[in-house]
Order: sequence, then structure tokens, then C-alpha cells
Amino acid sequence: ILASFIPENNLEKFFKIKLIDIWRRKSELARIFEMEDTFYVSLALKCKWFFKNLDIDSTLFVNEILPNLSYNTRRKLINQYSKYLRDHDKAEEIFKALQKRYGTSLALKILPACNSKFVEATLEITKPRPNRNQIKLLFKYHPDVIKNFLCSALENKASGNRLYKNFELGNYKETLGLIAIYYPACFIDMFVKYRSDFPYMELGTNVTKRFAKTHPTLLIKHLSTLKEVLTLEKVIKYMSKTQIENLQASCFPESITKFFKMRWQVEKLGKITSRLEESERHQIFLRNFKKCYNKELRIKDFANVIDLDLILLLPVEMRIEWVQLKLPTLEPESRKAEYLSYLPPDSAVPQIMEMIVRQKEVTVRANMVHYMLRSAFRYKKTHKLMSECFVFIVRRLRNDRTVIRKKVFIQLEEMKDILLNMSIEEWATVEEFIDLIRMNDEEESFTYGFIELLSIRIERYFADGRPMDDEIRKFLEFVFSLDYYFYDFNLCEGTVYRKKCLEICITTLPNLVLKKKNAKAEAINSVFRTVCEYNYSFKRDKIDCPHWLLTEVERLLKSEECGDYSKSSLLKAISKDKDIKKQIYNNIFLFKPNVDVIRYVLHTNPLQLKQHKESMMKEILSSKKIRRYYKFFKTITLYTPFGLPLAFRELCELVIKAEDLDPEFYKRSIIPNAFSLLSILMPTKDYVKTIKAYIPTKEEIGRYTEENKLAYKIQMAIASSLKLVASPLEILPCVKYYAFGDYLKLVLGSVNSICANAPEKKILPLLLGMLDCPVSLKKNIIRCYCKVAPAVDAGKLIVSLLAEEKNRSLRLLLLEEIFHFFLSDPCEERFILFKTAYSQLTAEDGKCLDGLFDLKQIPDIFIAPFIEMLWEAVELKEAELVSSNRNKIIEMIDGEIMCLLSEDFCDLLLKQSFSKDNLTEGLQFITNYLLHAPDETSMMSRLDQIAKYVIDIVKNDWNKFNPNCNIVFKSKNYLHSITESICQGSLEKEKLKIFPPRFLLEKWKLFLLSLFSANEIVDTLLLLESAIFISPYTLKRDDFIVELAKFYEDLLAKYCTSYGDEIITSVVSCLPNCLEKERLRLAKVLLCENKSYQAQLMAIKLIDTTITEEIGTYKIIIESLLKCTHPHVKYAAESFMRKLNSEVEISGD
Repeated sequence: ILASFIPENNLEKFFKIKLIDIWRRKSELARIFEMEDTFYVSLALKCKWFFKNLDIDSTLFVNEILPNLSYNTRRKLINQYSKYLRDHDKAEEIFKALQKRYGTSLALKILPACNSKFVEATLEITKPRPNRNQIKLLFKYHPDVIKNFLCSALENKASGNRLYKNFELGNYKETLGLIAIYYPACFIDMFVKYRSDFPYMELGTNVTKRFAKTHPTLLIKHLSTLKEVLTLEKVIKYMSKTQIENLQASCFPESITKFFKMRWQVEKLGKITSRLEESERHQIFLRNFKKCYNKELRIKDFANVIDLDLILLLPVEMRIEWVQLKLPTLEPESRKAEYLSYLPPDSAVPQIMEMIVRQKEVTVRANMVHYMLRSAFRYKKTHKLMSECFVFIVRRLRNDRTVIRKKVFIQLEEMKDILLNMSIEEWATVEEFIDLIRMNDEEESFTYGFIELLSIRIERYFADGRPMDDEIRKFLEFVFSLDYYFYDFNLCEGTVYRKKCLEICITTLPNLVLKKKNAKAEAINSVFRTVCEYNYSFKRDKIDCPHWLLTEVERLLKSEECGDYSKSSLLKAISKDKDIKKQIYNNIFLFKPNVDVIRYVLHTNPLQLKQHKESMMKEILSSKKIRRYYKFFKTITLYTPFGLPLAFRELCELVIKAEDLDPEFYKRSIIPNAFSLLSILMPTKDYVKTIKAYIPTKEEIGRYTEENKLAYKIQMAIASSLKLVASPLEILPCVKYYAFGDYLKLVLGSVNSICANAPEKKILPLLLGMLDCPVSLKKNIIRCYCKVAPAVDAGKLIVSLLAEEKNRSLRLLLLEEIFHFFLSDPCEERFILFKTAYSQLTAEDGKCLDGLFDLKQIPDIFIAPFIEMLWEAVELKEAELVSSNRNKIIEMIDGEIMCLLSEDFCDLLLKQSFSKDNLTEGLQFITNYLLHAPDETSMMSRLDQIAKYVIDIVKNDWNKFNPNCNIVFKSKNYLHSITESICQGSLEKEKLKIFPPRFLLEKWKLFLLSLFSANEIVDTLLLLESAIFISPYTLKRDDFIVELAKFYEDLLAKYCTSYGDEIITSVVSCLPNCLEKERLRLAKVLLCENKSYQAQLMAIKLIDTTITEEIGTYKIIIESLLKCTHPHVKYAAESFMRKLNSEVEISGD
């Protein structure tokens, strides 16, 4: 039956796939995958049972079956196998076969179907990393493996692993969210350790709850870090009172000084306990203060450092005490009012009112009103006082300026809860305030605030059970009569009165008296959208939309007075309610052929579309965004029994062929859109015949005329729609019609799509046959070939093309492609092709080298041959550029890379380093060359090599100078710099394989003394002496500083005898970088435990003249300096103490 069933249209194809799916005919389905028909293939991919096992050999499947499929189908097929294939062994075989033929990037797609151990091993050794979708799918099947993979990657990046420097965790944001759900402890650990690598993300309520319930200790410990991904309000919601107390304690700064410097940030401590009772909050805060700083927080002890931000965290009694203590010292009056506002309102409000009455300046009065209101709502149960505040504003300040009333609206949001809890009698004063605003015509001066106040009023009266029909009518008339204001309907939102309120609004709408143009339409739009949103949220308690309202909505959607934005918002609201959709969509689709609307009509009443095809197509073809309708017309091809595909096709053909279109109905500008739709509605062969008449005949578009413009628009539409046809191979020959002149750019996108949807075996020969074409098209063809073809074939093509290609731009592309070809899956076979390609470089291929001076992506095994190849490649550039590119190669070689290079090549690079005009540029390489030798024998051999160059370059020019040069004595400076670099490098213990390199430093010292007298290189010898002593020590050893002080005392005794006390300055300047943080400790020991006056002078030079911390150490040092008697030391000490200053703030203790 299936063999005899040959589908003639998309609907029949759909039914055939359904039969194959029901009868599970594998052979039939396999044949469909080899077809060019993209629609047919997309249906076949939905048969999940087909992908649960693979009956044929994996190698045969990859090498014989997959080449019959298109690039897109191949990838989709592998995706399906990755989800449903149950045989792990078969999946691993497929992975290896895919990796061999197409490369690792495609093979990674099958990993989810493999065994966990295989996945783990593969991710460790493969350079290409899974993309965000692949890693998410891998996590679904192998969560432990992916969790460990991401942890390992972050650890490698943090440790400086070269291959992980470009690792971006932001690519795996969704997977990180899953780790947070299923492995909360692991996520917390990762985030705390590698926070800077994490992308911006917010964890939801369920994850926060899981954190709080399962790992509260970790959460409390690391909240200061985790607050970047968690919301504090959600965290405390799921914590007990004890946990909240501990959480707040963990957020206290480490010192009392830093605590009182928090300023406004202290509010965060208050937010942590915000859900507890006020008395509990205050006591917890005081207990935590004592716990953290071992001191009671008393007002008398800390009055000078407590501020207004902190005072709200203290009990009321302490607030009163502090404010009363501060009031006598405060000026002006407004500042007193501010401080009074923190007192309980019973005492604060009357005092502030008296101050307002006395104040003459209106802005100051306004500020005091602000503080009066804040005092009233800072404390609970102050409804009566709030009412008194309104009485005072309305009666005592009735005739005052607008700025006074503005202060009320500024704080309206914070006063809302108090206003809603005021009694109806107390609301009388608020009513007077509303009347005052109206009397002064200030409604539009405070538009948003006044509307909010009216909304609060309506909500309060609803709670009292008053009839609200008239109030809501007046409210709607007011808000929809305002100019330049669109009301986002939120009346009674989030309350039990919302439904009743909306029902009254619907009843009131027909009777509204609105003067503003289109105000009625705005009101209907706003209320209708709100009703639809309410019905969507409360499906069991819907509001009925009356017939008149639906009729008005239909009228708005059909009319011109309603803008596109308003129509879109109405349609969006309608889409949420299936009952309203059913009543409206069928009536408006001709006037507003929105994609969702016409798709709904297509599914419910397809014949109605056919009946009104001319009216509907007039709107669609006139659209400037025809692409939004492509999917709709692809769906139409399934409705063959209703005659829809043929009807719309004939209409488009009529538009194209008709010479004189009715201008009342059609415009000629719609013809390009008709061509775009025909590419979907026509069989490919027929479409090819149709477009032949519109093929460009000349390279240039020509000067502007209406005819030329229309012709060009048609050709643009045809070129861009070539990718939409069902059979890509049949349309491919049409590409060459556009492959020239101004039309070339139009067809490039279609070429990529066609190549991706055509079977590999058929498209590759055609692409090779099309290589004789313009450069722009040729570039796209090469890219497409490399994407579709087996990896090795793509590499061989690039190498063969590079041998003959002369065009610079194309050669650059080919060289970039072969480099990416190697990087995408580094292996010996690919490197050979890569090296072969770069052996064909010419002097004109200079630009292609620019992307190669980065070794982050090159595996260790290929580092040495890659750099050697690169070294050979730079020789091909112009003579003046060779040196700079050689220098680039030398600069990118660090100690880690050095260990991977051969001895002979390292010697070659060393020669280049010493041949530079600016010798200091090669210092880092010379240091790495010496210190990162593989063993001690090699290290000494390399030292001999360096010594030879030093003798040639430095010794012969030792006393040579140039007064016009920046560095007058270059050789002297260079010798000191190279020694300094070696000494600093020798102390970086964690980077060295051979440690300590003391013997190396000693031999270097002997070598220098064999060339020069000690008098000539004193500073250099000081560097070596320090490095030789320090190199075997561990800085954290308890006795290290004592031993170091003794060493420097002996060193000074030795050198000062010969060179005087001036040598002390040189000793301090030659101090190694690793001792930078130990200077103060060293100075203390030199002063307190050594009697040599030279040691005391050195100590003074070591100490910073600005005290920022370590106050205790500075006290000991100062006391020791005051006891010094030696005149040299006394002078230096007095000079030092005169310059000494402190930046440490004095705390409350």
C-alpha cells in the first residue's frame, strides 16, 4: 500500500508519514530522509520510535547513509538519535565514526546517548566544547558528569591553564540554573570560588527555598557573595528566627570602625529581619552587635558615630535618647525637624507642626511637612495622627503654595497602607484634601499622584461596602479626559474587589461623557484588555463581556482611527480568551489580517479564507513585512482538499501577469511580495519557469525610474526567496543568473540555505562545478563546501585551491578556513594539511598571520610544530616586517610554552632576543629560557649560552655612552635589567620545575664578577645577594623575618664598610617584589632586635609615612625611634616622624 501511495501534495505527504508512523515501516522512513523535500523530511523527523535503535553498522551508517542526507537533515537526525537511542555502545561507535568523517563538533551531538564514562573521558580530551543546547541536553542524561566538567573547567581557568583562558561560563547559563536546583551545595561552592566568571543570573523562588532548607549554614556563610544571584526577601522568607539572626550577624563588617562607616548600607542589615516583629528586630540587632564586637551598643558610648541610617535599627528608647542628645546641637530648624521625625509621632508631630507655623520660608515649610508625614507613617497604628496631619495641611496650610501639597503626593506610595486602614471618619480629612486639589485646579499638576489617591479612595470605600458606580464613572471620565496620558488600568488590582470594580467599569463605559478626541476608544481599549487579562488569570471566575463591548472592539479593529499599536494590544488580549476569539476573529480577518487571526480562521473555517481571498491578499501583499506570513502559507499547502493552495497561487500569478492592475484594489508595488509567496505555493519546477522572464540582463541596476525600481524589487524578492522552495537542488542553477554585478549580494543568503538543505552527495559536485564565479559568490561556495563536506575533503580542497588562487581576498579566506579547520578538531592529519597550506604563503599573504599569534587554543602536542611553522612563515613577509613578527612570536612564549619547545629552537629564539635593537624587550623570554629548563644540566647549558651573548653585547660596550639617547649607558642598564628579571623569576616558586635555583644565581654572580669588578656592579650584586638568600625560604615560616633581618644587617655591615651609608638606599630599592608586604614587619625587627645603626637607617627607609592599618606595629616602631641615640639615625627618625600621617579613622571605642 505504501509503495503505491505516491503523494502529490503536502497533505498527502502528511497522511503517508502518519501511515508509516502507525505501521512503523523503517525502510520507508529511511528513504524519505534521503529526499530533498524539506517538508517531507521535517515530518519524518517526528517519528521518535525510528531513533530508539540502529540496526545497521555504525560505520556504514555514517559513511553510506548520512552522505545521502542534507547538512540540516544530518544534524537533526543526529540530534534525534542523541535523545532516543538506547544502545550506549552503538552511540559510542557512531561518535567515533562521526568524529573521523565530519569532525568532533558534529560528533558531540550524539554524546547524550553514550555511556557516562565515555562522555566524561571525551569531554576531558576533546578541544571543541559542547554549545549551550548540547550541554543542557547532556545534563539531562549525565548530570554528574556535566557538573564535574564545569567545575573542572573553572578550576583550570582559575589556575591559569592556557587552553581554558577563553572558557566562557556565560554560554552555559541555563545549565548553571539546573545545577543550582539539583546540586545546591556544588553551585554555592562554584559561585563563591569563581564568582567573576559567572554570567548575570537570578535564581528563582524554588531554588532559593531549596538553598534555605537544605544548606542554611552555607547560605548564611556566603550570603554577601550569593546576594548577586539570590533575592534577600526570598531568602529570609524560608528561614527560622534563629537562622535570620545568624544571617544578620554574618553580614556585620569585621571591625567596629567599618561598621560605623556603612552609612546607608546599614539598611541591608535591617532588611534581613524585616519580616519579624519590630521589638524582635531591635533585640536581634543589639545581640548581634555584641556578638560581633564584644561590646554593648550604648548611646552614650557611640553618640558621635551613630547616624540617621542606623537609628531606625535601634529600640524606640534608644532613639529618643539619641535624638534628645543631638537636638541642642542642630541648626537650622529643618534639620531639627528631620531628627524629630525619627521619634514616636505622638511627640514628634505636634513639635514639627509648631516649627512649621513659625517658619516663614516656604521651601523650608515644605520640607518640614515632608518630615511630619514621614514621622506619622514610620510607626504602626498612627491612623489618627495621619488624619491630624491632613487636617493641618488642609486648614492651617490651605492657602500655601503648591509645593506643600506636592510633598503629600511624593510620599503617597509609602502612606498607602495607613490610608487604607483609616476609618471612614478619619477619611473625611483626606476628602477635604482631594477637594482642595480640585478647587485649585491642580489635578493635572499632580496627575499620577492624584489618580493614585483616587484609586486608594475607591478601594477604601469598596471595603466599607459603599455603592461605587457613580464614583467609578467620575474616575474614568477624569483619567480618560487627560491630555498626553494613557491610563494603565490598575484600579483595585490585587484585591478582592477587582472583579466587582471591572464589572462596574463595563456597565459605566457606554454612559461616559468624554470631551477628548478618541477618549472613548482609549477607555474601551484599556478596560477590555484588563478584563481579558483578568479572565486569563481567573478562568473559573470570569467576567462576561457584553455584546456591545465586543461590537465596539470589532469596530475599533476595523476602523482607521485606532492606531496599529492599539490594535495589536487588543488582538493580544483577545488571543488569551478562546470564547472571545471565536466571536471576533471571523469578523475582522479581512480588515486586520494578523497572522494569528488568519491562522485561526484557517483552522476553524478554511473555506471562508477562499471566499474572501482577494480582500485578504490585498492586505497581505501590501505588507512591508511579508516574511511574517511565510509560515502561514506553508501551512496552507496542507489544505489542498479545500483548494486553498491553488486559489492563492492563481491569485499571485494573476498579480504578476496582469499588466494593468486595478489601482483601487492592487498596486504594482505588491508584485515582489507575490513572487515571494509563489516560491512557497508553486512546485519548484514551475517556479523556475516563472522567474526566468525576470532574470537580470545587465550588471548594473541603472538610474532611478519607477520601472527600474520595480524590476529591481522583483529581482530582490526572487533572489531572497530561492531558499523557500521545497526542492533546493532544482533551484540551484538559478543562482548563476544573479551571480554578477549589483545582483550578486541578493543571492548569497539563498546559496547558504540551498546548500544546507540539499543532499551531501549531490550538492558537493555541483558546488565544485560552480567555483568559476565572482569572488563574493566563490567565498560563499567555499564556506558551504567546508560546512557540508567531510572534514578531510574540505581541508584538501582548501590546500588545492590555495596552490592556484591569486586573489588576495580569497587567499586570506582560504588560509583562515584551514586554520579554523585545524583548530576545530586538532589532530595529526589536520595539522599536516594546515602546515601544507601555510607552506604556500607568499610575501603578499601578510594579513593571514595576524590571527595566529595566540596560543590559547593550540593543544600542547602541537605547540612546538605550530610555533616552528609560524617562525618559518614570518620569513616570507617584507624585510622590515620580519623582525616585528618574530618579536610577536617571542613575546607569546611564556614559561609553560617554553617547556614544550625543543632545545635547538629555543636557542634560535634566544639569538633573536639578543639581536633586538631594544634589548629590554627580550628580557622576559631570556628569563623563561633560563629558569624553565627541563633539568639542571640543560639549565647550566642555557646559562652558558646567555653568557656568550652577554660577553658579546654588554662587555664590549660597557663604557660606551650616548648623551642624546634616553638611556645613556645602554649596556650597564641592560645587564642590571637582565639580572633583576632573573632574580624576580627565580622567586616565583609555584611556576618553576627546578627549585630552588640557588646554584644558578650563584653561578651567574661568579660569571658577572669574572667580567667586571665588584665596584662596577654593586647594585646588581645586591639583587643577587637578596635572591640567593631568599630563594630556599618559605615566606610564611615563623622565623623568616628574623633570619631576613639578620641577613640584611650582615649585608649592610659588609657593603657599608666599602661603599658608605649611601648603599642603604640601594639595598632598599633592590628589595624583591615578594617582600613588598613584609616591609613593615622587617622594619620592626630591624629597629627592635638589631643594634647596628645601618640596620636602623634601613628600617626607617622601609616604612611608609602614611598609617592605614597595623596601628600597634607603628606604635612599637615610633617608641623605638624615640629611643635611638645615633646622630644619623636620630636625624632620619625626626625627618620621618615629621612626615608621618594617619588615614585610620578613630572609632567610637
